[in-house]
Amino acid sequence: MLRIREFSPTDLRIVRSLSQKALRERYSRDFFLRIYEWWRGGFVVAEMSGMIVGVLAAARTTARTARILILVVREDLRSRGIGTALMNHFLSSIANEAFTSVELEVRKSNLRSRRFYQRFGFETIDVIPGFYTDGEDAVKMIRVF
Repeated sequence: MLRIREFSPTDLRIVRSLSQKALRERYSRDFFLRIYEWWRGGFVVAEMSGMIVGVLAAARTTARTARILILVVREDLRSRGIGTALMNHFLSSIANEAFTSVELEVRKSNLRSRRFYQRFGFETIDVIPGFYTDGEDAVKMIRVF
């Protein structure tokens, strides 16, 4: 059974490990703790049998807009609805708070993730050259409510 809950600082080691395995970018402990301090409701984890298997971390950019910073699912458990559950939970919670939009950046080469976000109503609005530390471009996407 899958459970979505708010991130806790005791989850930090596992969340950071999951992120490092799934993403090419490397984020410090402090980065995750700052996200938690900025907006606790925007930082959730997915658990199966008591194990963290997915993470969605977002920040408020204005009173009514949000930005998804990280969305990762454990590689061996992808395509099982975990990312969908995280996204549904997040979008539902921000809709209840009268947000007007949510944005994100995704690697231009990551077609699978881009299609995933499109299923949730995200549209491409820009390409950001050299956004990632390895020089890859990012695709900026937004969903307006």
